[in-house]
Amino acid sequence: MMRGFGIGSQLRINGNTVFAGGRHVNAQLGVVLDHFEKHCNEFGWDMRADLDTIGHHRGGSASSPIAPTPRAHNEDAWSFTLGKKRTDSEGLIICLAPKERQSGFRHFLEQARAATETGEIGDVGQIRYLYARKGASSGTDIVTVYTLGDFNMNRLLFTKGDVPGNDLPDVPRPSHATRVLFVELVDSPYVVRSYTTPDSAESTLREYQKGLPARRWKLVEADNSGTDTLVFEKDGAGIIVTATEQGGMTRLDILQLGSRGFAVSNGQGGGT
Repeated sequence: MMRGFGIGSQLRINGNTVFAGGRHVNAQLGVVLDHFEKHCNEFGWDMRADLDTIGHHRGGSASSPIAPTPRAHNEDAWSFTLGKKRTDSEGLIICLAPKERQSGFRHFLEQARAATETGEIGDVGQIRYLYARKGASSGTDIVTVYTLGDFNMNRLLFTKGDVPGNDLPDVPRPSHATRVLFVELVDSPYVVRSYTTPDSAESTLREYQKGLPARRWKLVEADNSGTDTLVFEKDGAGIIVTATEQGGMTRLDILQLGSRGFAVSNGQGGGT
């Protein structure tokens, strides 16, 4: 858990769990970024023995620039930094931090090799992302994204067939379709499901226009973007169905909304 940065909301993306959130903290930008870097390194890889060996074989001594220099406790470990940027007004840090304190380049390389074979980034470390900028008047606004446990890139990007997830009950998937994206805000009714099909956008939407009313879904109307988007309502909840043709295939996105989200999206300003 990222102490001091909040828990965030739990999202499930193609079978992977991530936590994401935003908040304002009463601390200066530089302090926030320094604290996050310390968090990245807290359970990093301890490379001191390897660096001592390199310094020894190169003839390093305590006074040699080749020999490792003494470090503070929080600098004894290194995370794998994927990206870092700092300016006077904002900062970005992305790192991989192992689940527990580990030692040596060999251990790191073994884990990295396993990850390339399985796609399991969690074998190497936990993803830690921070974007921070100075607040309008004081403090710092932050956005964090992080993982706990498994995070498989193959499930996220390279799945053959349906990605992990489910289809919306009593809303059929398009004909000849493959589910390519499933994003769920855990413990809420908000879900995005995306499919691809070789059928045209027009025929795919026609399936929903004809089929959903038989399942007691009411067609509200197409939204202002045109006939490629349909909005349906049932028992106070709603779905937004959008079809887009891309490279000879049709991508169908179904956004599932709870009753309150559906009311707000339709300008009703209420709901339960």
